[in-house]
Amino acid sequence: MVEASVLERRLNSVLSSNVDSEGKVDYSSLKADGTIEEFASWLETFDRKSLETANEKIAFWINAYNMLVINNTVKRLQKDPKYAETGNRSRSQRLTFFYRTKHKIGGRKYNLSQIEKVLRSAFDPRVHFAICCASLSGPALRNQLYTTENLDSELDDAAKSFIRSRKGSRLDREERIIYLSAIFKWFRKDFEKTSGSISRFIEKYLKKEDKNFMKANLSKIRVDFLPYDWGLNTKKIGK
Repeated sequence: MVEASVLERRLNSVLSSNVDSEGKVDYSSLKADGTIEEFASWLETFDRKSLETANEKIAFWINAYNMLVINNTVKRLQKDPKYAETGNRSRSQRLTFFYRTKHKIGGRKYNLSQIEKVLRSAFDPRVHFAICCASLSGPALRNQLYTTENLDSELDDAAKSFIRSRKGSRLDREERIIYLSAIFKWFRKDFEKTSGSISRFIEKYLKKEDKNFMKANLSKIRVDFLPYDWGLNTKKIGK
């Protein structure tokens, strides 16, 4: 079996080549390369007890989630090329993708929802911006693996990048409404647990002018949520 360090270098190389600056993914090239599929096989016999520190566990499970999402997407595209146009827009597709499909990790089977619960148990809501569910409205996939050594800064970068994007937040100063990703609605308790409120959580990551406006008008600003597009984050040919 390939050594973990070798596989890690190869994964970083293929991610760098096939994930663009917007987090869009060239799934066809990743299928042809085969490294993601090899990683999924490597996970099957991984010793989960070898993870000792909190950072090791969080980085491992984020990377496992993201690579399994890619592997799952590649398999679905193989079965049905039309999946490139629909992604997981239907409830049935989401149930199959996130709940019914099982992935073996260290001898135990997990669906993607269960992996997400493992990450949420770390009580760091920034993980919501590090895991990528292959959707157009979700956080962008990082073109490198998350690391134990630099995890805090990498999670901060992921939170900042998403919250400052049009997918993450849009501030309407005139109407005094901040429109946020539906992720903040679905996992409201995670953000409130650490920061008291969603508004206080995002404040740290907003652009300076938006942050100042929020602080000056906090009691008057209403929070609303953006529609979520489950279409596939595939990289279009020629782009």
